[in-house]
Amino acid sequence: MPDSIGYLIGTNFFAVPALKLGRHRIAIAAMTMVGVSAVLVTRAVSMWGLVVPHFGLGLGIGIVDSSLMPLLAFLVDERYNGAYGAVYAIAQTAVSLAYGLGPLIGGFLVEQVGFPSIMIAVGILNMSYAPTLLFLRNASLRSSRVANGEQVGKHFSFTKHCEVLRSLFPALCNVWLNHGEQCHIGPVSNI
Repeated sequence: MPDSIGYLIGTNFFAVPALKLGRHRIAIAAMTMVGVSAVLVTRAVSMWGLVVPHFGLGLGIGIVDSSLMPLLAFLVDERYNGAYGAVYAIAQTAVSLAYGLGPLIGGFLVEQVGFPSIMIAVGILNMSYAPTLLFLRNASLRSSRVANGEQVGKHFSFTKHCEVLRSLFPALCNVWLNHGEQCHIGPVSNI
């Protein structure tokens, strides 16, 4: 139950902070939280001692989902003209494989080396993998700029397409662009 509540909180309340602070930064912190929580599971001496580590596991996984899935969509939009179906299908297949193969492999490994050793190894792997998310830094910054309406590369920009937006959605154009200021088409910085 605590991991489900943590996941619910992570997926529903951390998308906007991830956009503002950088999706890669939030994902690194969340992956580290998952690693620490996995190690803490082995230190629990009672049922109540499992509440905090399991909450941390759910919260961390939820935060990773809410920060990296939009970044994945951004990268697909940037490189493959919005072919989201295949990318999300691959992501869901990976999750399904993890749920299917994880218990099979984990059960075998628990018999061989023991549950605490497995959880510590999983925690260390999560913490050591987290810094590789720094490679997503540039994509994360570009996605934040696009979300703010700036032109980045070949991306859609509210400023660039203002005349089309004004003709279709006159009220929304003024809300989206400069908080009610007049729409204008001008030079836009590129990364």
